[in-house]
Amino acid sequence: MLNNNSQNKIRSILTILTLTTLFTLLLSGCGAAKPKVYRVGILLVSGAFAPISDGFKAQMTKLGYIEGQNIVYDSLE
Repeated sequence: MLNNNSQNKIRSILTILTLTTLFTLLLSGCGAAKPKVYRVGILLVSGAFAPISDGFKAQMTKLGYIEGQNIVYDSLE
């Protein structure tokens, strides 16, 4: 049988371990990673090159890139 002093030490250790575990679990959700946003530069988007730019953007959308969410197009017009 453990004496009263030993029981108090064990309770203290268990309390510290429990609090540390809870603290760690609470903080683990705080650092959620932001999705990567890609920036694509398009130099010529007017005139004869407009259909190429539009087709490129349409194909990127088919591949899962959504403008404003995970891709940004920088265009010089």
